[in-house]
Amino acid sequence: MKNYLEKYRKFGEAFRELMRDRPTIMITDDHDVFANDLWGKGGLRMKGDRTTGGYPTHPAWVNAAEFTQTGHLPDPADPGPHGDGVRAYYTSLEYGGVHFAVLEDRKFKSAPSEVIKELIAPEGFQFPKKRKTDFKIEVVLDPDYDCTQLDDPKLQLLGASQEEFLTSWSQKVRKSGQLGAVLSQSPWAHVAMYSPTTADTDSNAWPQSGRNRALKAIGDAPVVMLHGDVHLGTLFRHGIDAFNDGPVSYSFPSFSSRASRRWEPLVEGMNREPGRPKNTGQFHDRFGNKVTVHGAGNGINGYAMIRFDGERKEIELQFHAMNEERKPIQRAVEGWPHTVKF
Repeated sequence: MKNYLEKYRKFGEAFRELMRDRPTIMITDDHDVFANDLWGKGGLRMKGDRTTGGYPTHPAWVNAAEFTQTGHLPDPADPGPHGDGVRAYYTSLEYGGVHFAVLEDRKFKSAPSEVIKELIAPEGFQFPKKRKTDFKIEVVLDPDYDCTQLDDPKLQLLGASQEEFLTSWSQKVRKSGQLGAVLSQSPWAHVAMYSPTTADTDSNAWPQSGRNRALKAIGDAPVVMLHGDVHLGTLFRHGIDAFNDGPVSYSFPSFSSRASRRWEPLVEGMNREPGRPKNTGQFHDRFGNKVTVHGAGNGINGYAMIRFDGERKEIELQFHAMNEERKPIQRAVEGWPHTVKF
């Protein structure tokens, strides 16, 4: 706790000028609860290596760390406790005529060990070199391996209760005639990678069935999806049964850490607009999910701004580039600004 509070104080000192007089929504990610990656398995305590799922720290400490960052939000839809005692904070709120769904897409996520043990033999993988943490089934490195085999309808991304909450929230947004945004930890497609051949089960492209159920819960509500985590600004539209039948997703550029991932697919995008880069257009990611990529800020740090225009029923997604000293620079980023019209 002493270690955590020191870090949290530094965060407050860095962002206090922004947060002191602006309504602020914060959500936690894996590193906030001292996990390198996290498959929460419904709030269970970790019993093996990290790929078996669960939290590596005590549930009481997880609750304390998350409450310092999310305790100001509206009451949770289903606080729990869940699993071995971990509470949930996913909720909704309305501000300025915009509806927000605040999700947790790691707390209830299944672990990769489940699908490996049940569906395939490990011979299909090239394992990374042994490190202090056991990575044995976390990342697929073989570019020829068919990662669609790693799916199973029993696997969870949001969990059943959170899927029901998201369905109800989306219906409310549609009936309101207003705009909305879905806020979650990481994008629901594998469009940020360390190399073009990797497939990381830490991405929310996996598990595919859970990802598709969550996208169908959003349906055709007039919303965009906003994420962080991947250290790369990406802009794309989801496809579920067909290309472009899902919402637009914007994963924000990396602000304070290096933009360490890239979107450099092995194939050119299909049906891309004339003159657009080869890494835009329609793709199937390594897990077989349909994505239409509009932009990727490879190697570019920055920050995002979103403009909601309720009268025009438009949402403008902006990417503001920064230099290595974290100072704004005048640099156009391919794909931005992007306006979503409903």
